[in-house]
Amino acid sequence: MPVVLLWKVDNRRWDEVGRGRTDQAGRVRSFGEPSRFAPGTYKLHFDMSGYPDATALPFFPEIDLVSRVTDPAARYHVPVVVSPFGYSTYRGNRRRVRPSPMRTG
Repeated sequence: MPVVLLWKVDNRRWDEVGRGRTDQAGRVRSFGEPSRFAPGTYKLHFDMSGYPDATALPFFPEIDLVSRVTDPAARYHVPVVVSPFGYSTYRGNRRRVRPSPMRTG
């Protein structure tokens, strides 16, 4: 699925920072070097016409997610779960958390 990353320059203008496509795991691995980014407001634009199921006609033809970046060197994991009829998103973990062992009683 095509994804565009934009940076809010002022109250009326967005500049493109990078483009990517989701891979087989549904991830865009990188939009470029972290040194290219500054703190600010960013938008992820998903073109749903690239939805993997060619027979589906997504109800939302585009998804725009706007978020604030305070530390451009940090990893920002923003999962987006999509279907032809909706989507859900949240800010994921900044680092991989190891699950605790299950205790049995």
